[in-house]
Amino acid sequence: MSYEIIYLLLIITLFSLACSDLVVGVSNDAVNFLNSATGSKAAPLYVVLIIASIGILLGATFSSGMMEVARSGIFYPAKFYFNEVMLIFLAVVISDVLLLDLFNTFGLPTSTTVSMVFELLGASIAMSVIKIYHNAGETLAQLPTYINTSKASAIVFSILASVFIGFIFGMIVQFLARCLFSFKTKRTVRYFGAIWGGLCIALIAYFLIFKAMKDSTLLRPEWVEFLGQHTMEFLGLTFAVSGLILWAVQLLFKYNPLRVIVLAGTFALAMAFAGNDLVNFIGVSMAGLSSFEIFQQAGGIAPDQLAMGALAGQDAPTATIFLFMAGVIMACALWFSKKARTVLKTTVNLSSQNSEEERFSSTPLSRSVVKMFVGMSEAIDRILPPALKKAIAKRFKPAKNQEEDLAFDLVRASVNLMVAASLIAFGTSLKLPLSTTYITFMVAMGSSLSDGAWGRENAVYRVTGVFTVIAGWFMTALVALLLAFCLASLFHFGGVFAIIPVIGMVVFIMLRSRIISKRKAMQQAEQTGYLYGQWTEDEGLVGNINNEMMGLLEQIPALYDEVLNGLEAEDLRLLRNTKRVFQELDTHTQLMKNKFNDTVTLLQDKGVAGSAFYVQAVNYLREILHSASFLIDASYEHTDNRHKPMLPEQIADLKSGSKTLHDIFDHLIFIIRNGHYAQLEDLNAEHLKAISWFDALDKRQIKRIKSGNSGTKNSLLFLRLTENVKNMILFAYLMGKAERDFNLPAPSTTVTPMAIPVK
Repeated sequence: MSYEIIYLLLIITLFSLACSDLVVGVSNDAVNFLNSATGSKAAPLYVVLIIASIGILLGATFSSGMMEVARSGIFYPAKFYFNEVMLIFLAVVISDVLLLDLFNTFGLPTSTTVSMVFELLGASIAMSVIKIYHNAGETLAQLPTYINTSKASAIVFSILASVFIGFIFGMIVQFLARCLFSFKTKRTVRYFGAIWGGLCIALIAYFLIFKAMKDSTLLRPEWVEFLGQHTMEFLGLTFAVSGLILWAVQLLFKYNPLRVIVLAGTFALAMAFAGNDLVNFIGVSMAGLSSFEIFQQAGGIAPDQLAMGALAGQDAPTATIFLFMAGVIMACALWFSKKARTVLKTTVNLSSQNSEEERFSSTPLSRSVVKMFVGMSEAIDRILPPALKKAIAKRFKPAKNQEEDLAFDLVRASVNLMVAASLIAFGTSLKLPLSTTYITFMVAMGSSLSDGAWGRENAVYRVTGVFTVIAGWFMTALVALLLAFCLASLFHFGGVFAIIPVIGMVVFIMLRSRIISKRKAMQQAEQTGYLYGQWTEDEGLVGNINNEMMGLLEQIPALYDEVLNGLEAEDLRLLRNTKRVFQELDTHTQLMKNKFNDTVTLLQDKGVAGSAFYVQAVNYLREILHSASFLIDASYEHTDNRHKPMLPEQIADLKSGSKTLHDIFDHLIFIIRNGHYAQLEDLNAEHLKAISWFDALDKRQIKRIKSGNSGTKNSLLFLRLTENVKNMILFAYLMGKAERDFNLPAPSTTVTPMAIPVK
């Protein structure tokens, strides 16, 4: 097989991976331009996606197509041969696909620019070190002659600048905007909407021209230069014209001008993303194609003898067909990628004004930061005059939106887009490599803090989430560099015997990732809609809640059986799988707990008099799972520590109680399903009998201890299992009573549910 065919196959591989990279890249970056529109529900989702798709197609198709960063922005191609350059590009593309897919799977936004730059840096460093090692007389001191280290330094600076600048400006502008509009926007928009809209549209238009379209074939360079020389005149004229148009639209059609701002900003950011970030996804593959064309034109020079200095001089625009096809792939990914929804959910959740379920737990660092801000707030509060404090508090008093449950309103959405667009455009004019991802995310976080979305109840969780995302950004650079370094080294020394297995591994990981994502989506779909204000009408709201409860109860006795099977066979894998299943149940019931307020409000709106007993039923369900967690964790730890296995008679005793546990839970499910709450007395008798049975098992175990037949670890585990099974049975009976009061509340008696701490 000739060299030309081998490298042609390599080019095909690069472009195949580039298509995958486009999909995972859009999944990551879609949050940049969809967050504000979806969080504020400025328009139906399909309208937002249509506008964003048009922006992506225009931005990609009319992009300049310049791929200078991928070709010569990080390394000096004249110092490398054709075969070395192709291995660098292959290592970069594979690293990028794996890295972005990993972040998307966990729903964390990251920077595609940072990942590409540091992957190029890592792969080119690996190849440079190898060349230095083989070139007599060269040392690592000559590394800067191979690598453009200034580019990496600029990217690191952009990370720090984006984090602080975006957060601070988002916080300040949102504070001023909220003071202007307050939360009662229906009244204030009539007075200030057109003026605010004119300002936002002017800044977004400035961003669109000087960031999204400055290198586009849609605008001639002399036009951009003219506008750059008359920036203030351009901003003033745009402000006046757009303000008058928005005022007329508001007056004639009663249309909220803030919606226009959000949709215009969504289009601008989507176009900028496609036009400027396209190099992050196909730039390396296009550089590989350019290298292959140089190799073909060289006329038979061996791949390891052809220096690639000509690559740095190739500045011809990329063929429009490639750009259009890339735009189509990105637009399709925008519509169909479930991972894009996952990343979007992370950002919307962290900036939500409402009491959403929190994805992150608290940490000592987040608690310290919250304490610091609380102290600063209290200090400022003591300084401000009482009249001013009262006026500000009045502007920031939330107004419950009765029509739709918004993560945040149009005022904050317009601030997010306007500030992000302005900062990115301004940074570009100063030649600062600010990341679109970093700016848009941190502006959203700053505006969230200023708007009161981070209250005392959720601040530590939101701060943890922000720190997690920021840490992920820095980890992106480190992991990208190391991964590309290792792959480039592996490809150099292993050749085709390393390349083929690695490509196969990538395909396997991507397929497995798709399967995991589908499984999570199915689990999410199985969650009853009442948790999100929806339910199946033919069963009714209460019926949906009962189905939810029964579905969870049906799985609990099976967990006990799996624990006993794992203990008997000392099967750590089975116990680990049981822990995973339990964790899914626990996470779902935690969601039910987090949605207490929303669900009770929904029940009361639908005239369900016993809505308070729903809270009690969920508390008891949480107690059942809390007891189950002791069963599973103790059994797993016992087996993992390789303690002596349970005695056959101990397993037999525990299995004898399994039927009792199944019978009680089956009877409870039958009572709830059929509404036969008169049978609760029978269930009470069964639960007392079952507790007596397990008490008898404890006495038998005590006899084994006295006779010396059972060791300390076995005895402690046995007694812990029986104790928690008794707790499960008790709380199952109490849950049945709560379900009765929930479904059949006493019409003339006010009952205060017994408080049970939720674990």
